[in-house]
Amino acid sequence: MNRQASKWGPWLAGLIILHLFVSCGKRCRDTEILPYPEELDAYMRAYKPGSWWVYENAAGFRDSVFLTEFIETWLTSGLEGPSCFAMPVTKFSLRTIGLDTSGHVYFTYRGYKSDVGALVNIASNRYEGRTLSEFGFSPGVDYGYATLIDTSIASVPYADVLRVDRPSDISGGMVKAIFLAKDLGIIGYVTEMDTFTLTNYHIQ
Repeated sequence: MNRQASKWGPWLAGLIILHLFVSCGKRCRDTEILPYPEELDAYMRAYKPGSWWVYENAAGFRDSVFLTEFIETWLTSGLEGPSCFAMPVTKFSLRTIGLDTSGHVYFTYRGYKSDVGALVNIASNRYEGRTLSEFGFSPGVDYGYATLIDTSIASVPYADVLRVDRPSDISGGMVKAIFLAKDLGIIGYVTEMDTFTLTNYHIQ
């Protein structure tokens, strides 16, 4: 009897493992990507291929900004339970001569679990870290490194503008503050030496 059980034991164990593997595979075949929080996504969703923005300073110097890269992916690590859910990650680069002397800035827009929110890192060295600025949103905590204001940009009034101030522990970049409007993205920015405001745009 024991000999028979020892013969069938590995075979049954193999069947159970195969069943679990197949059932998990079926259950998680369609990964559900968690949504970005609407409170932050309203300011970030304009950044899609084909969109562009033109900014000017008081002297009429123009900064024509457009996307040069756009990558959408997701992460499954850090979520509890079966990995049927994934956290969204959007990366894009902006060609700009005003936001940074490098000529490009790189945004990493990362969502987390619904109770954690989302974070945006802005860097000058590809998508590494937060060398220029950072802001985010967390339910129950509100915006981080950002505040909601009503203001006018180039004589155009805007409500619920997200003002993002460079965190005090980030130094070396040109950008001191950026202003974002819902469904438009950046409508103005302040650097160490100048101020640029939005004068024309096309949202794809």
